[in-house]
Amino acid sequence: MTIGICIHIPGKGAVLAHDSRATTEDGAILSDDFNKHLCQGSLSLIVAGYPAILDIFKAKKIKSYPKLREFVFSKSWEYEYTLAAYDSVLDQIFWLESNGTELKPKDHVVIGTGSAYSLGVLHVMPSDTIEEAKEAAKWAVSAAIKHNTYCGGGTVILTRSRR
Repeated sequence: MTIGICIHIPGKGAVLAHDSRATTEDGAILSDDFNKHLCQGSLSLIVAGYPAILDIFKAKKIKSYPKLREFVFSKSWEYEYTLAAYDSVLDQIFWLESNGTELKPKDHVVIGTGSAYSLGVLHVMPSDTIEEAKEAAKWAVSAAIKHNTYCGGGTVILTRSRR
């Protein structure tokens, strides 16, 4: 239960953002200072649904989207999760689910329970630069935190340049 956003600026890179609240399945707050992202090699991602997956990806040293995709699709997962990812070498964003669903959107990926609120903000704040994307991401995460019970804590914003 989260909000995770990845905004792609073709040829420049991407901005990834998320809230920092971790909750149980029934919505009890575990932490308001939780890391939901991973950056290794050319791969940057945010997870919604099963945060322990970040430790698995880190231990496997998954450093690119092709390797991530191969690993996710090679297993039958006990827990469901959704990823918003950016590969700086491919200069592409991805939406990937543990069930094997994959999308390659052009502009942005939004995951988690706060998605509807964030999509509204991104719709009225188009981004042509990394700075505009950072501002849009800040407002989009803030909207999710304000209007979705399961989102909260602070806002984490990451910038990744194209390689």
